[in-house]
This record gives sequence, C-alpha cells and structure tokens, in this order.
Amino acid sequence: MRTGKGISLLLVLIGLVLLAGAGLLNPKILRQREAYKLESANPIEADSELGIELKQLRVPTAALSIFRPIIISYLWIRADTLKNDGEYFDALTLRRTICALMPHVPSVWVNQAWDMSYNISVGLPTPQERWRWVMAGVELLRSEGLRYNPKDPVITRELGWIFQHKIGGISDDYHLYYKARLAYEMMAIMGQDRVDNERLARLAAAPLTWEELKQNADVVKLMEILRKAQPDWDTDEALEEGLWRYTRLTLNRIMQWDKYLEEEFSPELLGAIQQQLSTEAMNKLQTFMRARQLRRVWKMDPAFMLELNHKYGPVDYESEQQANLSLDWRLPWAHSLYWGARGLTYMDDNDFTFKAMNLHRLVYHSLQEMFHEGNLYVQSLGPPPEMPERQPGQEVLEKDLYTGQLMVINTEDLRMFPIAYQATLDILEAHKLAGEKEPMGVRDGSINLCKAGVVNLFMAGHTKAAGVYFTKLQQRVPDDPQYQTDLRSFVQEYVKKEVADISPKNARNYIVSFLRQAFLDYASHNDDKSAAAEEKARYVYEEYHRQFPNPEDRIAIDYPHLRDTALKDFLLDPSIYPLPKQLLLDRIAIDKPELYENLRAWYLEQKGPPNGPTAPVP
Repeated sequence: MRTGKGISLLLVLIGLVLLAGAGLLNPKILRQREAYKLESANPIEADSELGIELKQLRVPTAALSIFRPIIISYLWIRADTLKNDGEYFDALTLRRTICALMPHVPSVWVNQAWDMSYNISVGLPTPQERWRWVMAGVELLRSEGLRYNPKDPVITRELGWIFQHKIGGISDDYHLYYKARLAYEMMAIMGQDRVDNERLARLAAAPLTWEELKQNADVVKLMEILRKAQPDWDTDEALEEGLWRYTRLTLNRIMQWDKYLEEEFSPELLGAIQQQLSTEAMNKLQTFMRARQLRRVWKMDPAFMLELNHKYGPVDYESEQQANLSLDWRLPWAHSLYWGARGLTYMDDNDFTFKAMNLHRLVYHSLQEMFHEGNLYVQSLGPPPEMPERQPGQEVLEKDLYTGQLMVINTEDLRMFPIAYQATLDILEAHKLAGEKEPMGVRDGSINLCKAGVVNLFMAGHTKAAGVYFTKLQQRVPDDPQYQTDLRSFVQEYVKKEVADISPKNARNYIVSFLRQAFLDYASHNDDKSAAAEEKARYVYEEYHRQFPNPEDRIAIDYPHLRDTALKDFLLDPSIYPLPKQLLLDRIAIDKPELYENLRAWYLEQKGPPNGPTAPVP
C-alpha cells in the first residue's frame, strides 16, 4: 500500500517538474511562433481586429488540445459530405470553422477557397449563383486568409490564379458572365470606360479614414445636406453604404437598364444629390468612397495599381515608345497580375524557388493574356432575367446589386505585346544574373510569344515594329534557319504552316472567324483592328490557295463571295446578341449605303429562320 502511495507521489513530483520545465520553455516557444509568423506579435495585448479575433479563438482552440487534429479531420470529412449532398451553405460554415482552427496554415485557406470557387460553384444552375460562390472563395482568401497570413505568397498566388483561370479562362460554361460581372464591378468603382492614370492617381491620393476626409469643411457641409434629405444616413457608415448603392444604381441608369433608383431613394435625396453632383465636395466624397471600395472590399491598393500601370502600361505604337497608359482594370488578367506582383514584393529578388516561380508565371501569363484578349468591348443588353428567391442560409453571401446585364467581347490588344514579351526576358535575365539555370519553359514560351507578336504586328500594318522584334528574334536564335530570311517571307512561311494541315472546310472556318472579328471591330468603330482582322482573313485565303493549287482542295467560292456569305451568316447567327448586329448595320448604312440596300433586299427576300428573324431588319 505504501509502495503504491510512494509511486503515486513520485509520479506527481515528476509531473510537476515537467510542467515547470514546460513553463520555462514557453517564452522560447512564443518567440519561435512569432519568428515563424504563426501568430501576431503579442496577440493578448494587440488592439487590432486580428488581435481581438485571435484572443477569441485562443480558448476554444487550446481547449481541444490533443483532440484538435481529430476534430479538424471530422469537420473536413463532414464538410465534403455536405457539399456532395448539395448542402453548400452548411458546408461553407464548417469550412470557415476549419480555417478558424488552423488560421496560420495557408494551404488550408487555399484548399477551402478552391473548393468554393471551383467545386461548389459548378454544382449550381445559374451564372448568378455560380458567381457568388466564385467570389466567396476570393473573399475567403483576401479578407480572412491574408488577415491571418499577411504577405503570404501562397495565398496571393491562389487569388491571382482564380482571377486568371476561373474568371479569365474558358473552362466554366459561364465564363462570359464572370468576365462581364467583373467588368461591371470595376466600372462601378472606377467609371464606365477604361480608367486612366490621372483618375487612378486621385483614388490613390484619397483619404484613408472618415476623420481625414472630414478635415475638409465643404465635405462636412455636403454630408449635412445629404443627411437632412435622408435622415437615416445618420452615421458615416450608413451614409457610405447608401451613397454607394446610389452610385451602383446610377451606373445602371446610364446603361439604360435601371428602374430602381426612384424606388430606392426619396425625391428629396435625389434632388439634393443632383444639385451637388458637380461640386468639388461631391467629387471628393465620391472619390473617397470609391477608393474605400478598392481598399476595404477588393483589398487592392490604388497606389500599387498605379505603380503597375507605370511598369506594365501598354505601348503607343504611333509614338513608338511606352506611353504610360493604364492597364484595363475591368479585365480579370489585370487582377491576376496585381496579386502575382503583390506576392513577388514579399519575396527576395533572387528567390527562384517553386513559390517564387509560380508568382513570376502568374505575372507574365497575365500579361500574355492581355496581349491575346486584352481589348475589351462592353455592351449593355438591358435588364437580366428574374433571379430566383434566395434560400435560407444564403445571407452569408453578399446581397446582389447587379440589376443589369452586360456583354463583353475580348479581342487582341497589340499594345500589350512588347510588355508581355519584356516580362519573359526580365525573368530570364534575373536567372542569368543570379547564376541560375535558364528555365527552358520560360525560354521557349518567350520565343513563341515573340513569333506570334511579329506575325500579328505585321498583319495589323505595324511593319516597322514587326521588323524590330523580328531582328531581336534573329539575334536570340541565330542558328535557327526559319529566322534567317526577310520579314515578309517569315510571315508567309508562318501562315503556310498554320494552314498546312487544314482541310478546305476548316480553312473556310478559320477565315470566317477572322471576318467575324472584323465585323465586331467595325461595329465598335475600331477600324484599325477591323482592317487588320480582314487582312488576316484575306492573307490566309490567298496562302491556302497558293499552297493547294489543286481544284479539289480549293475553297469552293472566291474571297468576295466568302466575305459576303460570312457577313450574312453573322447577321443571322442566333448566338450573337442583337446589339452588335444593329451597330454593324447602322455603320454600314452610313459608310456603305449601297451594301446596306443590298443587305436589306436580301433580308426581305429570304424568310428567315423558322422561329422568326434573329437579326434586326435593315
């Protein structure tokens, strides 16, 4: 009996010694946690929002003790089960809980955001619902993941990837809706058209807080006028929310598909805003509000956006120098560029690890996408179809203020080619200076990008610029015989290879695709691009017939008749919205009245599709 008590006492003493030893190690462990960025410095005393949330999280997390991994595993399995059963909102709650239990593990945030933006979104039937889930993943990363893991390159890379691939790619059936929706959100913040550097500089210079803004007496007076007209705007937050709703709905009205402005606001408020609309105080207030949307909602710094404009701004070929133009922030690839470049600011310049290279790829691939598809046309199409009622639990997602419908058309932006190409050269040069092995994937991609740029510049009539880059290409690969020729011969050979294995049917489709692009550019008054696209179509037609002189291999009709047929097919194609067709006809009526009359006679002679005409009657 005494032996048992002695052993128990000994064990208690050993436990106390071990506990004391653990206590002595605790300061060292805390310092290591701080060094490895596993928590904010001295979180118990931190007054920041992050510090407060960490203190709230500390007790339940610590209480789980050794059962914490088991509970996290269970929650993960349960969240996947709910997702597979279609219980998406319950799954979202569990996923946020998982992230809260492992807040300083970036891969956890990335995994949960990926599931929302990719796996859950595709299980929903409407583009509006899918968009909400795509952006729920983005919001999880930028508003929460980066809060607990500031300056983490893994999270910034994933943010950029969602914009580049999910929104900017074509893998999702509703990718066009995503592109239009992103364009709308940016237009609400920065204006209808492509933002310029001057406007972005004003956003960057906007005050950060209400206190700073209210140092301006005229702004304070304006706020009093608005509150007198709308008494429930009694706090700064209420005024900001209300004025932002007004701004969104005003954008809709400009696009001629809004019916809610008068229903949403009182006549007194609308009158007060109208009277103050052109004042400097209203301009300052709206600039502050728009900058707050970028900083607080989109987590984007206007100053860093302006810095990217200066570094990656498009080239003006007429002045033959970088014109310091603005990137088009309505494009998803501008956002992926932002997050890739932001992530690189957290890395060492000579860091070529897997994490760093992923960010470099994100940057130059975003620039390449803006070269291939960075010219954006936005058309207003009127109000959207009625949205289904939101289900219980959907209040976790932002209420939708998107009350209209846009169509976006992306075409090539040759001004971005020199920037995209230089970005590949910069990463290769950085490897060379650091004594690192040249990444072959980047090198080969850089050469192929330069080839495409040379051909497209030449086709678009920028012969001098095409010659400059062709010379650079010859200097980079002096031993390759395909470049040891003149520019025109190189372009002809390039096109010849493009059409070498094309059947007459596919060659015709290839030509028609260029012609359709020419029609869209012409409808949008982009005459240079329209002429370049038509030149490509004619060039491919002539090259195909030079390469295949056999009558059996030739395209059945001559080029003028092929163009005429492509135009009529374009006007009757039900997959093309009526608006660009009408814009095209309006231009033809002014610029080519004889062609317009011929189209009118043709249209009235034929009966049209079975369900009625899909193009407006000329």
